[in-house]
Amino acid sequence: MKQLCLTLLFTLFLSSCSISPVKTSSDYDEFADFRLLRAYKWYEREKNPPGVDDLLHRRITRNIDQELNFDGYHPAKEGEAVHFLVNYVVVAKEMQEIRSVTSYSGYSPHYYGRHHYPSYHASNVELRNYRKGTIFIDILSAKTNKLIWRGVGTRRIPNNMDRLRRNEVVKETVNEVMKNFPPNPKDKPTKQN
Repeated sequence: MKQLCLTLLFTLFLSSCSISPVKTSSDYDEFADFRLLRAYKWYEREKNPPGVDDLLHRRITRNIDQELNFDGYHPAKEGEAVHFLVNYVVVAKEMQEIRSVTSYSGYSPHYYGRHHYPSYHASNVELRNYRKGTIFIDILSAKTNKLIWRGVGTRRIPNNMDRLRRNEVVKETVNEVMKNFPPNPKDKPTKQN
Protein backbone atom coordinates (compact mmCIF):
# COMPACT_ATOMS: atom_id res chain seq x y z
CA MET A 1 0.00 0.00 0.00
CA LYS A 2 2.83 2.36 0.89
CA GLN A 3 4.52 1.55 -2.43
CA LEU A 4 1.30 2.34 -4.32
CA CYS A 5 0.93 5.70 -2.54
CA LEU A 6 4.54 6.64 -3.35
CA THR A 7 4.04 5.67 -6.99
CA LEU A 8 0.87 7.75 -7.24
CA LEU A 9 2.53 10.76 -5.62
CA PHE A 10 5.52 10.48 -7.95
CA THR A 11 3.22 10.24 -11.00
CA LEU A 12 1.25 13.29 -9.90
CA PHE A 13 4.49 15.20 -9.36
CA LEU A 14 5.77 14.35 -12.85
CA SER A 15 2.48 15.26 -14.51
CA SER A 16 2.37 18.60 -12.69
CA CYS A 17 5.93 19.37 -13.81
CA SER A 18 5.07 18.79 -17.47
CA ILE A 19 2.21 21.28 -17.60
CA SER A 20 3.17 24.01 -20.04
CA PRO A 21 2.49 27.68 -19.30
CA VAL A 22 1.57 28.04 -22.98
CA LYS A 23 -2.07 27.59 -23.97
CA THR A 24 -2.29 26.58 -27.62
CA SER A 25 -4.91 26.13 -30.27
CA SER A 26 -4.84 25.64 -34.01
CA ASP A 27 -7.11 25.68 -37.02
CA TYR A 28 -6.62 24.58 -40.59
CA ASP A 29 -8.17 24.26 -44.02
CA GLU A 30 -9.58 20.73 -44.14
CA PHE A 31 -9.17 20.64 -47.94
CA ALA A 32 -5.43 21.48 -47.89
CA ASP A 33 -3.13 18.54 -48.62
CA PHE A 34 -0.35 18.91 -46.06
CA ARG A 35 1.45 15.84 -47.45
CA LEU A 36 2.57 17.95 -50.43
CA LEU A 37 4.39 20.53 -48.31
CA ARG A 38 8.19 20.40 -48.26
CA ALA A 39 9.95 23.67 -49.11
CA TYR A 40 9.02 27.01 -47.57
CA LYS A 41 10.03 30.62 -47.44
CA TRP A 42 9.13 33.48 -45.15
CA TYR A 43 6.27 35.75 -46.09
CA GLU A 44 7.79 38.98 -47.35
CA ARG A 45 6.95 42.18 -45.55
CA GLU A 46 8.59 45.56 -45.33
CA LYS A 47 9.10 45.63 -41.55
CA ASN A 48 8.64 43.58 -38.41
CA PRO A 49 5.15 43.22 -36.92
CA PRO A 50 4.19 46.03 -34.50
CA GLY A 51 5.82 45.70 -31.10
CA VAL A 52 8.52 43.32 -32.35
CA ASP A 53 12.10 44.56 -32.34
CA ASP A 54 14.89 42.97 -34.39
CA LEU A 55 16.10 40.78 -31.52
CA LEU A 56 12.67 39.29 -30.87
CA HIS A 57 12.10 38.87 -34.63
CA ARG A 58 15.31 36.86 -34.97
CA ARG A 59 14.45 34.73 -31.93
CA ILE A 60 11.01 33.90 -33.29
CA THR A 61 12.08 33.17 -36.89
CA ARG A 62 15.09 31.12 -35.74
CA ASN A 63 12.89 28.95 -33.50
CA ILE A 64 10.18 28.47 -36.13
CA ASP A 65 12.90 27.51 -38.64
CA GLN A 66 14.33 24.99 -36.15
CA GLU A 67 10.93 23.41 -35.53
CA LEU A 68 10.15 23.18 -39.26
CA ASN A 69 13.61 21.76 -40.06
CA PHE A 70 13.30 19.22 -37.25
CA ASP A 71 10.03 17.99 -38.81
CA GLY A 72 11.63 17.58 -42.26
CA TYR A 73 10.70 20.89 -43.96
CA HIS A 74 13.41 23.05 -45.48
CA PRO A 75 13.85 26.61 -46.76
CA ALA A 76 13.43 26.69 -50.53
CA LYS A 77 16.70 26.87 -52.42
CA GLU A 78 17.30 29.14 -55.40
CA GLY A 79 15.03 27.99 -58.24
CA GLU A 80 13.23 25.38 -56.10
CA ALA A 81 9.43 25.35 -55.98
CA VAL A 82 8.03 26.93 -52.83
CA HIS A 83 5.18 24.95 -51.28
CA PHE A 84 4.23 27.21 -48.39
CA LEU A 85 4.89 30.58 -46.78
CA VAL A 86 5.44 31.20 -43.08
CA ASN A 87 4.35 34.29 -41.19
CA TYR A 88 3.78 35.31 -37.59
CA VAL A 89 2.20 38.09 -35.56
CA VAL A 90 2.73 38.88 -31.88
CA VAL A 91 0.24 40.68 -29.64
CA ALA A 92 0.98 41.71 -26.04
CA LYS A 93 -1.64 43.09 -23.66
CA GLU A 94 -1.49 44.52 -20.19
CA MET A 95 -3.81 42.48 -17.99
CA GLN A 96 -5.06 42.55 -14.42
CA GLU A 97 -6.07 39.76 -12.13
CA ILE A 98 -7.90 39.99 -8.85
CA ARG A 99 -7.01 37.48 -6.18
CA SER A 100 -8.65 36.99 -2.83
CA VAL A 101 -6.23 35.88 -0.14
CA THR A 102 -7.69 34.50 3.08
CA SER A 103 -5.60 34.14 6.21
CA TYR A 104 -6.72 31.97 9.12
CA SER A 105 -5.91 32.19 12.80
CA GLY A 106 -7.20 30.49 15.90
CA TYR A 107 -8.51 26.97 16.19
CA SER A 108 -9.86 24.71 13.51
CA PRO A 109 -13.52 25.27 12.61
CA HIS A 110 -14.33 21.58 13.15
CA TYR A 111 -16.42 19.86 15.78
CA TYR A 112 -14.53 17.77 18.29
CA GLY A 113 -16.93 15.78 20.39
CA ARG A 114 -19.49 18.25 21.68
CA HIS A 115 -17.30 21.30 21.24
CA HIS A 116 -16.93 23.62 18.26
CA TYR A 117 -13.69 25.54 17.96
CA PRO A 118 -14.10 28.55 15.68
CA SER A 119 -11.34 30.04 13.61
CA TYR A 120 -10.97 33.63 12.63
CA HIS A 121 -10.03 34.68 9.15
CA ALA A 122 -9.51 37.82 7.17
CA SER A 123 -9.77 38.26 3.42
CA ASN A 124 -7.60 40.60 1.44
CA VAL A 125 -8.11 41.43 -2.20
CA GLU A 126 -4.99 41.83 -4.33
CA LEU A 127 -4.88 43.43 -7.75
CA ARG A 128 -1.95 42.30 -9.88
CA ASN A 129 -0.83 43.64 -13.24
CA TYR A 130 0.84 41.35 -15.74
CA ARG A 131 1.48 41.07 -19.46
CA LYS A 132 -0.07 38.38 -21.62
CA GLY A 133 1.49 37.61 -24.97
CA THR A 134 -0.01 35.79 -27.93
CA ILE A 135 1.79 34.57 -31.02
CA PHE A 136 -0.04 33.64 -34.21
CA ILE A 137 2.00 31.41 -36.55
CA ASP A 138 0.54 31.19 -40.03
CA ILE A 139 1.19 28.75 -42.85
CA LEU A 140 -0.04 29.99 -46.23
CA SER A 141 -0.29 28.23 -49.56
CA ALA A 142 2.45 29.53 -51.86
CA LYS A 143 0.12 29.15 -54.85
CA THR A 144 -2.89 31.03 -53.52
CA ASN A 145 -1.39 33.11 -50.68
CA LYS A 146 -4.31 31.89 -48.55
CA LEU A 147 -4.07 30.73 -44.98
CA ILE A 148 -4.09 26.91 -44.64
CA TRP A 149 -2.98 26.55 -41.00
CA ARG A 150 -2.83 28.83 -37.98
CA GLY A 151 -1.33 28.01 -34.61
CA VAL A 152 -1.88 30.25 -31.61
CA GLY A 153 0.07 30.29 -28.36
CA THR A 154 -0.79 32.44 -25.36
CA ARG A 155 1.18 32.81 -22.16
CA ARG A 156 1.97 35.14 -19.31
CA ILE A 157 5.12 37.11 -20.06
CA PRO A 158 7.52 37.00 -17.11
CA ASN A 159 8.81 40.33 -15.78
CA ASN A 160 12.47 41.36 -15.86
CA MET A 161 13.73 38.63 -18.19
CA ASP A 162 17.40 38.40 -19.07
CA ARG A 163 18.57 37.33 -22.53
CA LEU A 164 18.69 33.62 -21.67
CA ARG A 165 15.19 33.64 -20.19
CA ARG A 166 13.84 35.48 -23.28
CA ASN A 167 15.37 32.81 -25.51
CA GLU A 168 13.83 30.10 -23.33
CA VAL A 169 10.34 31.70 -23.34
CA VAL A 170 10.32 32.16 -27.13
CA LYS A 171 11.63 28.62 -27.75
CA GLU A 172 9.09 27.05 -25.40
CA THR A 173 6.19 29.04 -26.86
CA VAL A 174 7.08 28.34 -30.50
CA ASN A 175 7.69 24.67 -29.72
CA GLU A 176 4.27 24.27 -28.10
CA VAL A 177 2.49 25.96 -31.02
CA MET A 178 4.37 24.04 -33.71
CA LYS A 179 3.53 20.68 -32.10
CA ASN A 180 0.16 21.09 -33.84
CA PHE A 181 1.66 21.41 -37.35
CA PRO A 182 0.80 19.67 -39.56
CA PRO A 183 -2.66 18.75 -38.25
CA ASN A 184 -1.97 15.06 -38.84
CA PRO A 185 1.57 14.07 -37.74
CA LYS A 186 1.61 11.41 -40.50
CA ASP A 187 1.71 14.28 -43.05
CA LYS A 188 5.23 15.35 -42.03
CA PRO A 189 7.81 14.85 -44.75
CA THR A 190 10.28 12.04 -44.39
CA LYS A 191 13.63 13.37 -43.28
CA GLN A 192 16.41 13.17 -45.84
CA ASN A 193 19.94 12.48 -44.62
